Amino acid sequence: MKSKKLFIILGIIVIGIVFSIILSSLPPITPEGGPEAGTPKSEGPITEETPLSELGIIEITASKDGFSPSSFKIKARERIILKINYTEKETGHTFYFKDPELGIKGKTAVGEDIGFPLTAPAAAGEYEFYDEVVDGSREKIIGKMIVE
Repeated sequence: MKSKKLFIILGIIVIGIVFSIILSSLPPITPEGGPEAGTPKSEGPITEETPLSELGIIEITASKDGFSPSSFKIKARERIILKINYTEKETGHTFYFKDPELGIKGKTAVGEDIGFPLTAPAAAGEYEFYDEVVDGSREKIIGKMIVE
């Protein structure tokens, strides 16, 4: 009887050691968007077919004082998710890029934030984006996307 219990205990220990070895060999789990903001999780090239869940996320906060950060850098043709978090929740917002060819324009209801996939233009340069409040209680704020 004692040898049977000892055999079971040793079996449990061996299983625990094997399990810990397997877990230690796995890559670490990173937060959504990769270890750094704007870093894609995908190891291959980002294409139009890349699932949104594999794109990096760039988050910007919009307030009456402006965007924070007021600009961000992105590589030409890079695909990301751009998320705008609003501090002014009592009104709706309209977010858009000055260049209509980017095709980015979104409206929010009261209390909502906005996010959308964005593919950077092929041409390097600076691209302005804006936010206006629906009720007109403040001037539009301006930010900048820098394409390298």
